[in-house]
Formats: sequence, C-alpha cells, structure tokens
Amino acid sequence: MKRHGFTLIEMLIAIVIFVMAILMTAGALVVGQRIKEKVEKMRMVQEEGRALAEFIAREIQSAEPDGLIIKPMKNPQGGDYTYTSTLEITRIEAESNKLITEIIKPSIDNNYLELGVEKEGQWIWQNVNSERTILRKLKFTPVGVITTDPEYKVDYVNVELLLEESQPGPIAQATPNLGMFKGLLGQPSQIELHFTAVPRKK
Repeated sequence: MKRHGFTLIEMLIAIVIFVMAILMTAGALVVGQRIKEKVEKMRMVQEEGRALAEFIAREIQSAEPDGLIIKPMKNPQGGDYTYTSTLEITRIEAESNKLITEIIKPSIDNNYLELGVEKEGQWIWQNVNSERTILRKLKFTPVGVITTDPEYKVDYVNVELLLEESQPGPIAQATPNLGMFKGLLGQPSQIELHFTAVPRKK
C-alpha cells in the first residue's frame, strides 16, 4: 500500500495561499474600520456645521431692527477663500434688558468662528466651533441695503459657511494598502451651507 504525502512545492503553495487569504481578510477589516471612522468624522463635521449655522441664524434673528452691519474684509492667509466678512449685531440682552453689540467673524488664523460681545467697554471673545473643525469660509452678503458708506447696514443677510475636519486623512496616509479607498479616506470631510437669516421686525 502506497502512502501519499505533500511535496515541498505543494506545502509552499498552500502556505502562500493561506498567507494571502489572511492578508486579504486583514485588509478588508482595515478598510472597513477606516470607512467607519470616516463616516463618523463626516457625521461630526455635519453636526458641527449645522450647529454653527443655527447659532449664526439665532444671533441674526435676535438683532434689533436696523441692527445688522456687514464689514467686508480680506482673509490674511489668502488661499482659495480670500474674501470673507464680519457681521456686527446690535440686540437687547435678555438678562440686563440693555442694548449690546456683538461681532461674528473668522479668527486671525481663520480656523474658528469667533463671537465677540462688548460689555462695559470691553470685548469678550470666544470660539464657537471646536478644535475638531476648521472654518474654511465665512461670507455675509448684504441684502436689503440701507446704507453703504463705509459699511453695509442691511435688512437681512445671506450666509455662506464652509466647515472642514481639522485633521483629515492620517489613517489613509499611514495605511498605503487601502487602494482605491485611499483617495476617498484621505480627503477632509466638509460641509458647505448657504442660508438666509432675518432679524426680528419692528
């Protein structure tokens, strides 16, 4: 009775196939995990973008009649988005029932949406979006212009807003075997919003 075993070549082929199967499975798991992380980042950016838009809309809606002023400005960093603007809002503070002035504008490094509130002759500033996102575009377009010299006093405002994740693509760069998914996963998640906000009526 003859005994049949595996030859060295057959064993090597089996090992190669086994290793390839493991690598393919591991690669699929890595891609799946990266896609999950990307979806979570996209959701985060969208949630922050919508929250930012709702914040701006509420501030504009709280303005007194004739209490909106738009001041054009240049982005000091240049780049793709070179034109932006500052919005000055006059409204009644609920706590004190006094008129206060607020300013909504990009930060100096153009990463954050800044809110400034003037109280007792001093300006208090805070960042509205988190460190997880970068403000790529903020533009207030005057509508219903009342005066134009040297700034725009307006009836209401069109707002353009572009928000982007602050640290895009490190997982894709660190994992070169993602193939066709690398370009998608390496791109920063963004949300761009356009809306119109109107202050309260007289």
